[in-house]
Amino acid sequence: MILIPLLIRNRKKIYLFAFICSLGSILSACLGYLIAQFIRLSPSGEFSQLAFLFYQYVPGFDKEIFNNIKILGEKYDLLIIFIAGFIPIPFQVFTLGSSAFSIGFLMFAIASLISRSSSFFLLASIVKLYGVHILTFIVKYFNLLLMVFTILLVCGIFFKVIF
Repeated sequence: MILIPLLIRNRKKIYLFAFICSLGSILSACLGYLIAQFIRLSPSGEFSQLAFLFYQYVPGFDKEIFNNIKILGEKYDLLIIFIAGFIPIPFQVFTLGSSAFSIGFLMFAIASLISRSSSFFLLASIVKLYGVHILTFIVKYFNLLLMVFTILLVCGIFFKVIF
């Protein structure tokens, strides 16, 4: 993650760097969504020829992953995009796979904005509060911390909806 060295280097611009990372991530997610419209599945379930190019040249994107994202999208709809913005797996896979399930562009952009920005600003806020020394801990346990945060977030949303 490019944000961590930036936070270490210049703590006075922590939130500016978080904003720039958020903006870049959201714009690339929206571009990925638009590209995904060209690889959309046909009604008969066939992939377009462009989809096969993505399978060959986009790291971490293949037919099996695309089908898994399609299943997750059909089951969890918008929540999967929101959660994918937090967890430490390539978000591009979800942006490209987003056309497999019918989430509108505006809702996709909003979910990306909230989840990706929250992730970057959370990291920036932790560094601002606890200093550079916390980064060693964050780098060491980054994946675990994001997973725990995501689980707590989903549980919070679940309990808020139920109660």
